[in-house]
Amino acid sequence: MSSLRTRFLRNIASACLILSATPAVGDFSRDIQPLLAEHCYACHGPDAQTRKSGLRFDLREGAIRELKSGSRAIVPGDLDESEMMHRIFSEDPDEMMPPPEFRKSLSNEDRIKLRNWVRDGAEYEQHWSFRTVEKPKVPAVNREDWARNPIDHFILSRLESEKMEPSP
Repeated sequence: MSSLRTRFLRNIASACLILSATPAVGDFSRDIQPLLAEHCYACHGPDAQTRKSGLRFDLREGAIRELKSGSRAIVPGDLDESEMMHRIFSEDPDEMMPPPEFRKSLSNEDRIKLRNWVRDGAEYEQHWSFRTVEKPKVPAVNREDWARNPIDHFILSRLESEKMEPSP
């Protein structure tokens, strides 16, 4: 009885540690989109021929819209109303996503990344290569005489923020 109780308490403690781990959501293109592409796009991606349930995870509009069932795969900021959350954490083979026959299950770390992303608003970002190039604002610096061009302003700004001086 004692070992069963100890195992139970150890499992509860482990679950609490895993669930309390709330790393900030990183870059969508680096951290979230690859997970969706690897584990979801085969059935819920851009290919209309293979798409199931009319659900798309490659576009935000497709991921947050109401489905025929009346539910939404993703409700930004609402984990309880997001069907995706129920599916990726489910142990029921009839409910779990990705399904067992897909043979590419999500790791606990991946589930937590997706959970935190949905919790934080499920923002999609356009890949950097499709964004309009914007000229950055040149930072103001204390030693204008040292900076000969805009790049020097960026270097000097960083040095000043680190309380360092440029080499002579």
